[in-house]
Amino acid sequence: MLKQILIITITLLTFIKADLPPEEGYHVDTKETHITNINHYSEYEILGCVISRMGTTGCYKISDNQSITKGYKYNEVHLIAIKKEALSSLGGIDATNLKGVENANDLSKQIAQYTIDKKFKNIETIGISHIKDDNTISSEKYFYEITSIKNSVITLKLKSRELSFTDGRADTTINY
Repeated sequence: MLKQILIITITLLTFIKADLPPEEGYHVDTKETHITNINHYSEYEILGCVISRMGTTGCYKISDNQSITKGYKYNEVHLIAIKKEALSSLGGIDATNLKGVENANDLSKQIAQYTIDKKFKNIETIGISHIKDDNTISSEKYFYEITSIKNSVITLKLKSRELSFTDGRADTTINY
């Protein structure tokens, strides 16, 4: 019995420690992703499907220039485009942000599962990370444009990236 308690305690401590930021010499780098031309694809609803390792999985609607979020740092978010007419005929999705995913309807969960089954790509440029202090970036904003939508798959092109720094340097925009 004592051996089992010890193993459970060590396992829990490992998980707790894994979620703590590194000690000295690191700072937070916040990353945001935006899509700037959703309004050019007005016949589609662009959905961010949050894939959680801890339970809540579902989709929310993304609007032009909205910061795409995924919640917990180990979650993933996949993008999918669905014709508004088709989505409406299936009952629709009400969630317009990550909080709405907590009450995801069955359709929302099915669409999220579809993005997993079809191996939709996870958006990597979202969330926070801890980087060494000698890298002075404190936040990054990525701005993408949709270049095409085919069979619900969205093709994005990185248009610009805005960087903020911890050392007092002026913000920088890099255009691609």
